[in-house]
Amino acid sequence: MKSNFSIASQTSINNFHLIVCLFLAAILLFGSANSASGQGSTGKTFIVAPGGSDTNPGTKSQPVATLEAAREAARMTKQGNNLIIIMPGEYFLTSPSELDSRDNGLTIESDTNGH
Repeated sequence: MKSNFSIASQTSINNFHLIVCLFLAAILLFGSANSASGQGSTGKTFIVAPGGSDTNPGTKSQPVATLEAAREAARMTKQGNNLIIIMPGEYFLTSPSELDSRDNGLTIESDTNGH
């Protein structure tokens, strides 16, 4: 009788662990999908592209040219979690790009077609 109880108990524990793992996987999957698409964000999305101009607003049709311009635009919004998407291409930095406490909640990622 004791062995049946321990087998049933172990099965319950394994089922519980499986449910917890599936729940955490779902949170990670849906959370990252929302973040990557900008849907989970309360802020704005800024696009950086090699052919852009730093006088542009940072939209898909009018991207900025540098990460610094996108970072400054995100800082100016003061609207929560902003997203910067870097389109494929070559970028050259004249100095290191610095982030500070004003950039809390900022996400910087490559375009899904990028490298």
